[in-house]
Amino acid sequence: MNRRADTVGKRVGSSLYVHRDAALDIDSPSIELFREALAVIAQAEPKWNVVRLSLTDREVAFLDYPLFESEPFPCLASSCLVKLDPEPQFNVRDFRSSLNPPILHRKELLLHPDDTRRCHWSRITADAEAIGLFEESWRIGLRQDWLQRIAEAGYNLIGDTFVPSGNLIDEGTAAPADSPQSATVERYRTALTRLGLSAPMQALIRFGLLTKDKSLFDYGCGKGDDVEGLNSEGYNASGWDPHFAPTAPQVPGDLVSLGFVLNVIEDREERDRTLSDAFGLARIALSVAVMTESASSNRGQPYRDGYLTSRRTFQRYFSQAELKSYIESVLQRPAVLVAPGIAFVFTSDQLEEQFRLDRQRSSRVYLRVAQNRRTTPRVPQPRIQASTALYSANQSEFNRLWTKMLQLGRGPAPEEAEEFADLINACGSLSKAVRLCEANNDLAELVLARQERIDDLRVYFALQAFRDRVALKMLNVSLKQDVRYFFGSLSSAQAAGAELLRTIASPSVIAEACEQAAQNGFGYYPDNHSLQVHTSLVEALPTVLRAYIGAAATIYGDVRSADLVKVHVRSGKLTLLEFDDFDSSPTPLLRRRVKIHLRTQQIDVFESGENYEPTLLLGKSKFINEEFPGYSQQVALDEQLLSLCRSLPAHGPTKSQFEQLLRDERMELSGFELRPSQAIPSLDDACGRWYTYRDLTQCSETAQSTGIENTPLVPQSYNALFALVKNIIDPVIDYFGRIELTHGFCSPQLARAIKRQGVGRIATNLDQHAAHEINGSGNLICSRGGAAVDFLIHDENMYEVAEWITANLPFDRIYIYGTDRPIHVSFSLEPAKQVVFVDRSGGKVRPRIVQDFSALPR
Repeated sequence: MNRRADTVGKRVGSSLYVHRDAALDIDSPSIELFREALAVIAQAEPKWNVVRLSLTDREVAFLDYPLFESEPFPCLASSCLVKLDPEPQFNVRDFRSSLNPPILHRKELLLHPDDTRRCHWSRITADAEAIGLFEESWRIGLRQDWLQRIAEAGYNLIGDTFVPSGNLIDEGTAAPADSPQSATVERYRTALTRLGLSAPMQALIRFGLLTKDKSLFDYGCGKGDDVEGLNSEGYNASGWDPHFAPTAPQVPGDLVSLGFVLNVIEDREERDRTLSDAFGLARIALSVAVMTESASSNRGQPYRDGYLTSRRTFQRYFSQAELKSYIESVLQRPAVLVAPGIAFVFTSDQLEEQFRLDRQRSSRVYLRVAQNRRTTPRVPQPRIQASTALYSANQSEFNRLWTKMLQLGRGPAPEEAEEFADLINACGSLSKAVRLCEANNDLAELVLARQERIDDLRVYFALQAFRDRVALKMLNVSLKQDVRYFFGSLSSAQAAGAELLRTIASPSVIAEACEQAAQNGFGYYPDNHSLQVHTSLVEALPTVLRAYIGAAATIYGDVRSADLVKVHVRSGKLTLLEFDDFDSSPTPLLRRRVKIHLRTQQIDVFESGENYEPTLLLGKSKFINEEFPGYSQQVALDEQLLSLCRSLPAHGPTKSQFEQLLRDERMELSGFELRPSQAIPSLDDACGRWYTYRDLTQCSETAQSTGIENTPLVPQSYNALFALVKNIIDPVIDYFGRIELTHGFCSPQLARAIKRQGVGRIATNLDQHAAHEINGSGNLICSRGGAAVDFLIHDENMYEVAEWITANLPFDRIYIYGTDRPIHVSFSLEPAKQVVFVDRSGGKVRPRIVQDFSALPR
């Protein structure tokens, strides 16, 4: 289906965007498609104010931009995609909980040209163009990318005005620098890519325990790489090692790391003493890391409770259960498993419980509000008129208090509000400060934050069932306040957790939650069988799924040590997938698959390379969402790979299979860009399904009789020949059967030989047989590019062959010479679709463009 829209609507690629008010002003075929799709969703009645119509197929998306009228670049709240073929169906995607939703640009174009709203919005678009914001269109479709683009241009978007950064006055509306989630993520990424820290050090940073205001002591630091790396980044780290740093002092630290030390000590008593000594130096927590059971399949000679390696070193391998049991038997403190072979041991019950609760915190409401405040300043609407001046004079402090309230989901207790002493003094009491804050902000935000906090606590108390129940005295001040405020009592809180835990045994509840998660953009849910999602999005999942995954974490360790988590709906299993370089690779390689059986508490580990060849993950964008770095590039690449990789195994190809496919298709992957190959293939490599490159270069009589090495010299020529065969020759053979190639690629040497022998007329600057070869001046021999071939099909009317190609294939040019003579066909990326009949009757050559095949001489 090919249609052309008129002046109404915005054309983006092969889609037309139109506002609801102008939906009936588009062309007739589009209106027909629109009405047909509208009938499909009539029962569901989704909200929408923008419609996206495909100009190439029968797809329509109904889009909801709630702030279309008030925001210059509104965010998408939901999308209802209708596919009319082969059977009408639709699915809904909810973006309201996304931290990085798609946004709309040039919204004035969606309206009728006479709409009065266009004038003001066109001015905003013109300002954005003047700043140069649309120059890199591929990176502006999502909210965070758009704001970053504005910032890079030296501006801030305030309301509907672009304000130079140097003129912006900080009024305290920006998100606090100590945002727990964002800060943790930034440190983790930096440590991983710049420092190459060991796994236990990365875990301490990732979970927010190790910050620059805390000290760390590395007990058994080896050569001190971790200590050096941490100090270079501004952390406070020191270490001791019995071999490399025996004279260094053993000093207490807020955090102590015992990384891969216990597993190399062959003496059990010394091992126990080492663990106790290290824990004795910790003020907050001890991190213990050991080698796991699956770390090696060739362990060496059994010795005591471990193995002697070929280098005469000792290794003791632990399962997760063994690690937890061993630590607890020696230290008499609970061990919290956080990753394979890594556990944290806290020095007090209060510190441990706060950590467990923080692992269940979502904070998405707080982060969304903080992002909105950076671009949409709040206009105070005080309900307490007498306090207007007080609020205005202390607005920055009130903003900080509101942020605190969103983090807590409630007003702070006096013990939690010490940082607001000046504000409390100005107001006269904490309760008045809270009331003023509520009166001048959107209470709907606090309602959402409250529910988010309750959900976090329900998950926290649900997972208590997998360990000893906690007493109220074991909770810190903030957690005690949560219990009283949200549940009334500890027993009620524990009952709410137990009720949540019971629901994870219901496949129907899990299935409903998986469907909800996928609809909100958190995971891939194919065939209603399992939800597959990146572990960074686990905190955003429905509460029952967080409890389901948390239950697995009590057996294995924190799932965020993996890249993808797969929730099996009916079998009571959870699978964790670990890849090499998942974040930065467009097609990451599977390294390890861990299957956790919740009912039997059994863990099966499958290491790539032992019993099977590792596979690549294709379609990575399905498992992440717009919040993931590089998401737009990944989506664009996956769309290209989708049609290219249909022949590969559905569960994922091996690296060699994928690379062979790219070679066969004359493509190569460079970062996130799929581009034509720059390699020179062998002439005997396949070119399409039926021929080799040698067939395309040696098919002419002159090439065969002279023995000229008629070989393309540049990779672009091979790419053009492959495209010609794939798009023209292979489909012709599929329809008509075997053909006879009479003339293919033509090098300058072959062209000269043809002219010398006088066996045919050639025009190398026009006929495209030279493909992309260049002359002595460095210019294309034929400026048209592409490639061409002459062929004959015996027992077929070549007029009819040419007519079939014209109707069915994306050809560039066809030259017809007669019913029983070879035809010339070319292909290029910008096809002219021109048919020429070369009339040689009467001894003259008279080419003319063919409009009607019936007019050709028979």
